[in-house]
Amino acid sequence: METIKLIAIDLDGPLLVDTFSPIMYQLCRDYYRIDYTRALERHTFSRPRAEVVAYIRQLVQATMSAQDLAKSTEQSLESYFEYRAEYLRHNPSGMRPEVPEFLDLLAGLEVTLLCYGGLAEQHMRDGLGTYAERFVQYVCTNDCRPGIREIIEEIHQVEPQQALFIDDVNFVAEHARALRVPFIGVPSLAPWSWQKKDMQETGVRHIVDSVGQIDRAMLEAIDREAGSGDFWWR
Repeated sequence: METIKLIAIDLDGPLLVDTFSPIMYQLCRDYYRIDYTRALERHTFSRPRAEVVAYIRQLVQATMSAQDLAKSTEQSLESYFEYRAEYLRHNPSGMRPEVPEFLDLLAGLEVTLLCYGGLAEQHMRDGLGTYAERFVQYVCTNDCRPGIREIIEEIHQVEPQQALFIDDVNFVAEHARALRVPFIGVPSLAPWSWQKKDMQETGVRHIVDSVGQIDRAMLEAIDREAGSGDFWWR
């Protein structure tokens, strides 16, 4: 790679089976009894946990029980993670099957590989197992969502065109575009998801169904685009 020096990959969605989106959909349908909307995705995906709790409370406060209303943010998050643990007992999770081959591809590019996500590093290590060692670092972005600026300016100190981000959330794509950072979108294929449509409207040039569709030719094309300054063209 001539221009790209850092590839940063979001954990949940691109590398691990997405659980946040289906859990939110299930919560809206079965617990909160509210519509799962485009606005809800925008205000809950890749946002700080406390911000998500505040947004959901605003939506459902008229129908919340007194017990739920009395919960602190920390207690609400504890309830969410309990719900998540129960969900994981009955639904697929863990590393996506195409990830090992994809990481083998990246290993031959002589670039720095970084993984990031909203949960603690142990979540990455549990999910990826020995493949977690392919990354030089894991960055928890809960306190600096979406984290692009912090990663390229403070943590790895590269120019915007030298970093490629791979993520499943359009909110991240919007920030990448604003900073002129190359981006590959891996939006959810769930029928209720708005992410692919939102990425198309943002102007994401490279959108794939999974990281398994990212090949060397695509990465080399992105490298050329980054070098010419023609990555974001609209």
